[in-house]
Amino acid sequence: MPMTVPNAGEVVMLDAAIGKVAASALTLRLYTAVSPAIGSGTVATHVTEATGGGYAPKPLTAASWITTSGTPTVSVHPTLSFAFTGPLTGNASVLGYYVTAADGTVVVIEPIVPTTPPEVDSLDVTPKIELGSGVND
Repeated sequence: MPMTVPNAGEVVMLDAAIGKVAASALTLRLYTAVSPAIGSGTVATHVTEATGGGYAPKPLTAASWITTSGTPTVSVHPTLSFAFTGPLTGNASVLGYYVTAADGTVVVIEPIVPTTPPEVDSLDVTPKIELGSGVND
């Protein structure tokens, strides 16, 4: 699965872009399972968040994102590190990261190389969001 911006995430971003709603605080999370239905609906129930092993989600600072125009246009947040104190619940592997809006809506989800704590005691993640069209202006 490549980076995915679910339909509900598109709504969050577009509503903020046109000023319909204020931009939402975003949170970086790690997932251990994801449903193939991730692209539709509200998708919060389509992702299994990591638990245990000292894992905790990380807030993303709005002013820290750096956006570069192109095809696609990419916005990148500085790398954040997740420290683990032991195995995740069920000895699960981290399969990727996802970013949620304040209401829990999944804005973007991206797989990474599977990682199983405590084989690693920390995991660095550089969250990004890509947006683009089929035509380069």
